Amino acid sequence: MRFQALRELAPITSYRELTAYQDFINIFPLFGQYLDMLVLPVRLNLWHAFHPIYSLLEVRGLVSLAVTAGFVLITVISFRRDRPAFFGLMLIVVPLL
Repeated sequence: MRFQALRELAPITSYRELTAYQDFINIFPLFGQYLDMLVLPVRLNLWHAFHPIYSLLEVRGLVSLAVTAGFVLITVISFRRDRPAFFGLMLIVVPLL
């Protein structure tokens, strides 16, 4: 539908060379990018470039995995101590799922 509405203005880029594992691990850097845009809303842009990672052992993979683990840890702690904060953190995650 997006392609039909925008035609050549929004070309469809496919990453068919990525395996299922690589598709899965790219969730982490994308989640980090979303958090970055939420926390520091600078350099916002209509067009976002997707630069896939091919291994979690890349620097971007390790950093994004650490950011995601930190977010999960903060979410678990807020579930136990502060339910309104937990609800706010879930408002970030649920739409991304």
